[in-house]
Amino acid sequence: MNVKNYSLDFPIDPSDLSVFLTRFMLNIQLPIDSIEYIYIADEKSYAEKIREFNSQFTNNEMYVGVGKTIAHKRGDVITNTVLYRDFVVASIIAPLVEEKKFPDEFHPLAQLNFYVIYHELCHCLDSCNRRDIDDVPFRMDGKFSVRQIAKFYQKVLASEFAASFLAGFSMTKVAYCEESKNVLDCLGKSLQLLEKEKENYRLGIMSLYKLAVTAAMTFWLLMIQYSKLIGCLLGNPDLTGVPVACLWPSLNPILGCLAEKLQKSQMQYPKWDSQKFDDIFFIWQDVGLSFGYRFVEGEIDAVYLTPDLGLKNG
Repeated sequence: MNVKNYSLDFPIDPSDLSVFLTRFMLNIQLPIDSIEYIYIADEKSYAEKIREFNSQFTNNEMYVGVGKTIAHKRGDVITNTVLYRDFVVASIIAPLVEEKKFPDEFHPLAQLNFYVIYHELCHCLDSCNRRDIDDVPFRMDGKFSVRQIAKFYQKVLASEFAASFLAGFSMTKVAYCEESKNVLDCLGKSLQLLEKEKENYRLGIMSLYKLAVTAAMTFWLLMIQYSKLIGCLLGNPDLTGVPVACLWPSLNPILGCLAEKLQKSQMQYPKWDSQKFDDIFFIWQDVGLSFGYRFVEGEIDAVYLTPDLGLKNG
């Protein structure tokens, strides 16, 4: 394992970082040789490094990526590259240097970043366990296909859920509440943006095709974010009784069904791949319905804007 520091704001020797991160790896019994590189980077270097690996990263007004794991398969050997934003590691090392006790004397954000480090390392562990790796960018071929979209996002959901319950032990109640607030804030903004896009469609500014793809992706990202929260609960008995926060009462029974499906999948881990998540497709359809979008499969897949607008996307 090689650790490289690409942050001018966090000038810690890579060898010291290597010792620090190795402790995390040993704690989850992650083989050291399963990771080729760990990069600590500032915002610019973080984006450049991920593009160098021809991968994707989250960086928009709703979601800002602070950690990324990229799996590599060379023959039968699976290795990983991990990237962290510099402040994630710095927020943990600083209080440790000051000999503060974890978690009581750590800032809530530092407690959350402690989990973030484990979450990415548990992506590595999951890749080694399931060997179901794929980081193919999402693309549409000009034709709206709910199954094509689902095939991509089911793999993402499976991976994020697995990493979340594997790393759940490191999530404190304070950090979980912080993460829940972040998720609700981001999802609220995403849904507000989707409403604006729907209005643009009705004004003739946006095509139905683009609205359909945007809505489908928005609802899958909602499912993924909630799957991560549910994964933490399932992976940490200390979080028992902590509710999965929800701003939309109509989603509560749907999220309950999602949690039930995920719990059954967790019990079978690691003997499942993303195809075991096909049933979650129907939960995704229910999420869409709860927000006024009915996705239908057929010779030409369609989206209907309820209650009174039904148009096909050809």
